[in-house]
Amino acid sequence: MRVFRFTIFLCACLWAISIPAADVVVEMHQEEEVTELRYRVGVIDAESESVDWGEVGAHDDGRFPSVAVDGGIVVEVHQSHQGTNLWYKVGKVDAATKTVRWGTGRKFDGGQYPMVALDGRVVVEVHQSHAGTNLWYHVGIVDTAADSIVWGDSGKFDGGRFPSVALSDGVVVEVHQSEEGERLWYNVGTVDTTSKSITWGDAQEYDGGRTPSVDMDDGMVIEMHESIGGGELWYRVGGLGARRRTVDWGEARKFDRGIAPNVAVDNGIVMEVHESHSASDLWYHVGSVDADAKSVYWGTGWNYGEGILPVASISVRGRPADFDGSGQVDFADFLLFAKAFGSDAGDMDFETRFDLDGDGRIGFNDFIRFAQEFGT
Repeated sequence: MRVFRFTIFLCACLWAISIPAADVVVEMHQEEEVTELRYRVGVIDAESESVDWGEVGAHDDGRFPSVAVDGGIVVEVHQSHQGTNLWYKVGKVDAATKTVRWGTGRKFDGGQYPMVALDGRVVVEVHQSHAGTNLWYHVGIVDTAADSIVWGDSGKFDGGRFPSVALSDGVVVEVHQSEEGERLWYNVGTVDTTSKSITWGDAQEYDGGRTPSVDMDDGMVIEMHESIGGGELWYRVGGLGARRRTVDWGEARKFDRGIAPNVAVDNGIVMEVHESHSASDLWYHVGSVDADAKSVYWGTGWNYGEGILPVASISVRGRPADFDGSGQVDFADFLLFAKAFGSDAGDMDFETRFDLDGDGRIGFNDFIRFAQEFGT
């Protein structure tokens, strides 16, 4: 009888409040003829391998943007529109309106070509020195209440050009072009959030090319770059080595033509953006990663606007509410959840998998989280 009453009550609530959470992408680019930055938010449709984009929004004056999103938090860094000051903004994503509520822009260093990665509230930023080819990094912690970042000291870690960085579970992978020529190198490091520093391993050469980009999720690394001489786009998928100091790369694979690629991956979904090889058109692909084959199944390429130097970051939900493992969060999962609703740790009906917020009780907060996933 208790299960029946809970089922009726929760069913009524489910239809009243269930709004599925979104798999979001935040994209930024520079205008072609002026040093102004634009952004847009989209919702990823993994089934059709496409993005439902919101309107283009004005962001700031500047050059060479980079963006990272995790859940509802987004961090953006860029070089000033004149000179080599580096600035950042913290924002909050509204997937329903496809907008970002940005905080105040803040200067944090000097340099060129900044790139940023975000995992939870931990931020890692890398950039090239304002004069020369030294590479520097910062570790920071996001203060969501103040829309700001508490940065650690800058640290030099290598020499090179056009660095890019990925962060996952306390591990950093950084890629860059050589100081001279078109050779590609990577570094793996471990983040210490207490000292806001990184312990780096030895630099490793892994390919030839230019303007590399990297992202990582749960030990899987994906890298993208232009060919030597430019005009063709290549990628590699790899996995962190056993000691998390190296990357075991798969073979390089050509997948399109273009320049200035940028790649993002989360929960097995991968997205890349790039400029066309002959104009300032912007293109994207959505795909899925085959970690065992170290390859990506790419969907159709889509033209989505005009501009230069595009970057994108994605936040893709896991589906912990798929209790029966069917691949969908549906009414069968709801019945399982309803049976455990109201139980506490130690009760006969309590199971950890239904405690979605981890507080030891299966209550209304867990139901709200379930409702956000229902129908996905």
